[in-house]
Amino acid sequence: MLDIKKSYKWLQRAILFTAIIISIASCSVDRQLAHQYIESPKPNIVIQQPDFIYMLAYNPIKEDTSGLKRYQKDSISFYHSTFLANLEEKKVKESFFSSFEKQFKEYGFNVIPKSSINDTVQTLIISVPQMEMNEYKKTHVDKENLGNKEYYKSFDLNAIQLNTWISLYTSKSDNKRTYFLNDSITDIVDGYFYYDFRSKKVKYRYSSYDIKTKDIYHFMSDMGTLYAQYVYNYYLNRFVDLHRTSSNKRLYIFHYDVNRDKLDEIIGIPWERIKR
Repeated sequence: MLDIKKSYKWLQRAILFTAIIISIASCSVDRQLAHQYIESPKPNIVIQQPDFIYMLAYNPIKEDTSGLKRYQKDSISFYHSTFLANLEEKKVKESFFSSFEKQFKEYGFNVIPKSSINDTVQTLIISVPQMEMNEYKKTHVDKENLGNKEYYKSFDLNAIQLNTWISLYTSKSDNKRTYFLNDSITDIVDGYFYYDFRSKKVKYRYSSYDIKTKDIYHFMSDMGTLYAQYVYNYYLNRFVDLHRTSSNKRLYIFHYDVNRDKLDEIIGIPWERIKR
């Protein structure tokens, strides 16, 4: 007599096994497509920089600004800023875009000036229409339970935030895709609570590192490299999606580390598309 329960379990296992095989095969094909894109000749690209970087300080100031217009308040805040007023805007831009361009060259792209665009050859346009740097104070709270009591220690940290808009299109189409990115750096505090047996009190011990001007330039350089990788990942995965035959939705996308010559799987690109 046929054992229905055993047959059903066997069928479940067979379906699961088949699904795993299909998934592995699909992933293998996707990886082949990714490598195909990596090894393919890359188009010329034009990198367009913003005319200037907006610099806004949001630190509290002692001066009375009531009755002043917004741009006047912004000017006073900028003048009293800890970092922004001391930065060289040209150096800030160069720190970002030299790394941005270098990374694309390492991926095999030929970076050309806008004046060299040939109407017969499609050129990739990577435009950064706007960049904004903000200075503000960020409250950091460290807390820990010791015994039956929770202890707190708070710090006001200096913070620099970079807001960037990147538009992607080609010389033969003005169909732009614009993405927004947001990253920041702050002072660093590393501490812990402990019980001091001499005073019989809970104390807090910490070390700190305050942001310096040179750190902001290094930060911009790092972001230039990172954002170029985001753009490359976008085109890499777009190529895979356009050429894959599987209808299964991908749970991961690919990131290519050109320095290690390694293809990794990541969840997504941490940017937000701006729909207009």
